[in-house]
Amino acid sequence: MSTISLSDAMAYVGYHDNLMKFDHYRDDYDPDQGSYSYGDFSPIKESEATADDWIVPHYLSGGDYSNSCLVEESNHRVFLEEFGEVPGIVDLYGGYGSYGVAIRLSTITKNEEIRECLASLEDYPLIDEEDQSQLEIERIEEEWNNWGEHDYVRELEHEYGIDRGIDWDMPDDALRKLFENRQEDCNEYWEQESGGGMHINLEKVARQTTLTDIRERNTLFNVTSFLSAHEGQEESLRNKVKELQSNIIKLLGEKRSLAWKLEKAEKLNSQLASVVSIYQPYAQSGR
Repeated sequence: MSTISLSDAMAYVGYHDNLMKFDHYRDDYDPDQGSYSYGDFSPIKESEATADDWIVPHYLSGGDYSNSCLVEESNHRVFLEEFGEVPGIVDLYGGYGSYGVAIRLSTITKNEEIRECLASLEDYPLIDEEDQSQLEIERIEEEWNNWGEHDYVRELEHEYGIDRGIDWDMPDDALRKLFENRQEDCNEYWEQESGGGMHINLEKVARQTTLTDIRERNTLFNVTSFLSAHEGQEESLRNKVKELQSNIIKLLGEKRSLAWKLEKAEKLNSQLASVVSIYQPYAQSGR
C-alpha cells in the first residue's frame, strides 16, 4: 500500500471539509478508534495542520438541522462499515442528531483505499447507491410507524367524516397496502427532507382513497356499524348534500381562474360523493 506526504494528503481536504485537532481536557488522551463527541475536537487552519490532526469530510457528516440528507447518512454508515476498524478513524456524534467521521491525516497518508474513497466522493457524492436505497426504505418504514399511519387515518376521518365507530386495525396490513396503492394512483411519493427525514402529502393520498376502498379492506366496516356510527344524522346528511350542491353552483359564478375553480370543484365533488355514500345506507334500509 503506497504512502504519500502530508502536503499531498492535504489535497484530499475538500473546500467544505473541516480540519480539526483533538482538544480533550486530558492532554495524554489520544483517540485512535471508537466514538467521540464533536466537543472533543476544535477547528484549526490549514497552515496549522500536522499529521496528528484530523479531517471531517462533509460528505460523511450531517444532522437534523444541517443541509444533509440520506446520502450523507448512507455514506457515514458505509464508510464506517468499511474502515471503522482502521486506526485513526473516529465516529463523531453531537447535538440535534449530528454525526460525522474524523480521519487522522496520517491515516490518509498511509491508506490508499481511504484516499480513493475520498477522491471518488468529489466526483460523485455517494459511496453505495444500493445502501442509500435500502436506507430510504428503512426510513419510510420508520416514518410510517412513527406518524404516517396515524396521520393518514386522521386525514381519512377528516375527508369522509367517519371518525366514530370504525375499527382501523385492518387485517394483513391492509391499511398500509391501501395507502401504497392510492399513492401510486395519484403519483404521490415519499420525498427526502433536509436532515434525513421523509415526507409525503397524506391529504392528497386520502382524497384518492374512497369509502369503497375502506369497506372492501376492513371486514368490520360494514353497513351495520356504519349506520350505528351515524345514528340520528339522516337529516344533517340531507342538509349537507344540499349545502354542497349549492356551493358547487355558487363556485361557477366566482371570478377566479378556471384552474382554481376546477381544483375547488374537485374537492366539493369528493365531499359530495362521500356524503352521498353515507346517505345511501339510510335509503336502502328504508329510513
